[in-house]
Amino acid sequence: HVDQKAKWIYFRASGREPGMDLYYFQLYRVKPDGSGLTRLTPDDAQHEVSFSPDGRYFIARSSRVDLPPTTVLRRADGSLVRVLEKADISALTALGRQRIERFRGKARDGVTDIYATVYWPSDFDPKRRYPVLDDIYGFPGVKALTVFNPGKPIAELGFIVVEVDGIGTGRRSKEFSDASYGNGWAQAGGLLDHIAIIKQLGARNPSFDLERVGIYGYSGGGHTATRAILDYPEFFKVAVAGAGSHDVRLYQYEWGEHYVGQLAEDPEAFDLQANSRHVAKFAGKLLLAHGDMDDDVSIASTMQVVDALIKANKDFDMLVVPGATHDLHLHPYYIRRQWDYFVRHLSGREPPAGYRVAPAGYRGSEAAGGGS
Repeated sequence: HVDQKAKWIYFRASGREPGMDLYYFQLYRVKPDGSGLTRLTPDDAQHEVSFSPDGRYFIARSSRVDLPPTTVLRRADGSLVRVLEKADISALTALGRQRIERFRGKARDGVTDIYATVYWPSDFDPKRRYPVLDDIYGFPGVKALTVFNPGKPIAELGFIVVEVDGIGTGRRSKEFSDASYGNGWAQAGGLLDHIAIIKQLGARNPSFDLERVGIYGYSGGGHTATRAILDYPEFFKVAVAGAGSHDVRLYQYEWGEHYVGQLAEDPEAFDLQANSRHVAKFAGKLLLAHGDMDDDVSIASTMQVVDALIKANKDFDMLVVPGATHDLHLHPYYIRRQWDYFVRHLSGREPPAGYRVAPAGYRGSEAAGGGS
């Protein structure tokens, strides 16, 4: 927002406040000549901001992964007018809310700060050792969630879940983001950074069982989850990849060329990003899933990997859901199969037979079936 009369420029930025999470955006104002720089949002949290049409007021909504949202009305100088709303999470707390925390560690280079979010099961027992799940997306420009959320349902099945913003993702410096350019997403999302952070978490907390680490992702995350177990089977033992964009040449070319370069200029980079070219080292357990009517990432992308795995005589699992589009990750059957896959192959337990997952927002007995 620009106040032409009073000569103030209002903008959001992160990384200025000492000790604050680099991903938490604050609102500032400054004079056109660079003087008078002032922070207008005092909370140590992520902020979403909108100004009134006349520029005299703004509404700021602040939250963190461990802090429910608060919405306030402030004058343009940052002074508080009133609190408009505070989220009530008493019902969530009564159900048994998960502990969620942010963690700052070091990247693969031992120097760069990397941030992660950790989700603990609500019945966490510090005397137990838990298998670890890495929830990944990983394509360039995408970061993990920094605002309040109720948690990860899969953690309730006896897992510690981790999200990591590795080198090559967005909302950092250009150098940080450029690390994924031209390498064909082989390290998009910083898989080596994920491994480094999970090891650091395990070193400080004996509840992390680093012999039982799994990874899952969807769409772009399907690509990186698959790549993780193809390239690093000694660390990632189980992977579930939903609707994976395993080769950008089968996706939107302009997306790929934004981050890999032009195909005609560097075909080797495009070969590097294709998961089908990297099946030789694969070991462990892999479930590839896709909807046969996917309207964004063609099922051919997954079939390309399937073909390579078969030719390499590798054992894997596959799920094709008839009629499912690119919203496969919301399909109750896919959710159950993903949960069961990790419970069976990472926890070493046998899940209940034939239970159903109720669709989101639906409480009917038909959806619940034999129990969920």
